[in-house]
Amino acid sequence: MKSIFQIKVVILISLFLFELVIFKGLQNPSVFKYTLGVITFTNQHVGEANSFVQDVDIIKTKHPYTTFDEANFNRWDVAFYSYMKENGYGKDDTWPGIGTYAFSPLFPFIWKLTHLPASYMCIVNYLMFACSILLLSSLFLPSNEMSKTDNICFFALASTLPSVFSFYIPYSESTFIFTMSIALWALFKNKVWPFYLAMVLFVLSRPSFMLVGLAFICTDIYFLILNREHKSFLKELAGKLLPIIIGMAITFYIQYLYSGSFFRMFEVHSLFWNHNFQLPTTISDWSLEGYGMSIFSIFCIAIPASILLYTNWLKHRKDKLSPSVSLFSPDTRKEYLFHFSIIYFIGNFLFVLFTQGGNLNGLHRYILVSPFFYIFLFMLPSKLKSIDLKVQLRILIPLVILGFLLLIKGPYGHGISYLDMGYFFLMLAMFYFILFDRMRMSLKIRLLSVLIFLNTVWLTYLFNNFLNNSFIIA
Repeated sequence: MKSIFQIKVVILISLFLFELVIFKGLQNPSVFKYTLGVITFTNQHVGEANSFVQDVDIIKTKHPYTTFDEANFNRWDVAFYSYMKENGYGKDDTWPGIGTYAFSPLFPFIWKLTHLPASYMCIVNYLMFACSILLLSSLFLPSNEMSKTDNICFFALASTLPSVFSFYIPYSESTFIFTMSIALWALFKNKVWPFYLAMVLFVLSRPSFMLVGLAFICTDIYFLILNREHKSFLKELAGKLLPIIIGMAITFYIQYLYSGSFFRMFEVHSLFWNHNFQLPTTISDWSLEGYGMSIFSIFCIAIPASILLYTNWLKHRKDKLSPSVSLFSPDTRKEYLFHFSIIYFIGNFLFVLFTQGGNLNGLHRYILVSPFFYIFLFMLPSKLKSIDLKVQLRILIPLVILGFLLLIKGPYGHGISYLDMGYFFLMLAMFYFILFDRMRMSLKIRLLSVLIFLNTVWLTYLFNNFLNNSFIIA
């Protein structure tokens, strides 16, 4: 009998090939016309290469999926990574060189080492994602609390969620999740130096190190109050912040060598992306596809997870936790990381809310396309067992309805179309996870097959929009 690990590897390979087959099929005009073309359209970029005026440069067509030409992969942020691969950071104020300072150096460095074109880096990124989700599921998915079949079903759906699109393109998300997965694997194996080295690489992978550092501080304060262990607080916090500080110092020093400024990253984020403190004035996004998934991230992840964090606080605030929860304790590190993940979600939500003026662009990537989302997701089944189903539904159903109303009635309201399916497919997956233990195996398999198919078609649709240089994520 094959091990669960081997079956998961087969699943990941099969899913990748399945997505490739669907994409290739939808490149055929007749296939597209009588299938996906019946319910939606394709976005085509008709303006200049660097022009992105909605409803002017992006038009709706009934064209089938585009080709895998190498030029089609150099879209959005890939242009910055490609520049960094060839030149490092920009040394003058020309574009895209100056824009490279908004990005971290690890992914373009890996790309440079491979000598691969952008199209093949998509495969490298998927391999990093596949390794990461294998490691995280082995560490956090409670195999002792569910059957082998249930474990595999849960894993298969987690591997095809609409949000995993970002792991398929030449962005840094796969490096982000891969380095943290290696760090956690080393931590669980009590390998101290590999843990710290991987954590430094993690900080070099994406410019979200400040949010990660703040999440560590807030989580440690949260457990300081519950643990009442004041003596070890500063020592443990220093152990978590040390690799983050080292990674930040390396990033800033590299950018200093190119620009003469240690804080060039913040200057560029402020100048070109307008990431400054500002109160939200409206709600918008750069694309409907991303907007729906960001709304889901708020109403179905960040808010209910915050409620879970608060109820745990109320439950334990009067009595000292025993044993004390710590990242460095083998008995409680999972509990620490579960709560850390929630605080990380909250931090990203507040960051987007108060630095982008109400534009939600990127929020679903920051929350759903992260190692912490999978830690949270894989630990959720055991947490939900202690919560009555009626209580779960009383919390989630109103939030789902509020999210739906924000889709159609909010400042960015519109008529529902296929572009919003990210919200609905994620919602269906959420209820599948919640009702998972209450379904017969035959029903689980049938629903899983339907969800995987729907998610896979959606992923190919997003990938086609990316190749067409139309609005999706940046």
